Amino acid sequence: MLLRKAVLVLYCALSVSLACGPGFGQTEVPAASAQSAVENAEQASAAWMKLMDAGQYAECWKTAAAAIQSAITEEKWTAAMKGVREPLGKVITRSVQSATHTATLPGVPDGDYVVIVYKTRFEHKQSAQETVAMSREPDKVWRGSGFFIK
Repeated sequence: MLLRKAVLVLYCALSVSLACGPGFGQTEVPAASAQSAVENAEQASAAWMKLMDAGQYAECWKTAAAAIQSAITEEKWTAAMKGVREPLGKVITRSVQSATHTATLPGVPDGDYVVIVYKTRFEHKQSAQETVAMSREPDKVWRGSGFFIK
């Protein structure tokens, strides 16, 4: 229970932004730039999710955005991810439902973000929605900055 609360608190800003619906707090981005950002963020997200799928939660934390690393310790992240992900079992299928490029999200500093929503089927859960926020860090690398399952 405590682990789930930690994950929910950590990703509160992400879930609030998603609950508000498309367009909330988002700044227009030129179409070509947005397409490139979405493609790059989706590739980075797929690699990050592979770490999660393999149970490599510590490595997932190490490759996450600074926002995650400053909000939660590696040990707490690992425990939280084990508590949330492992009961679901292996990923059977995962597909992108949507990917939105934005410069602003509620509760976090302005930046360069892509919010990706996946439709996922797990071994022990037939239908789930995984939401991953990716942020482009100052070194221009896309890194996971939020994760939420419902």
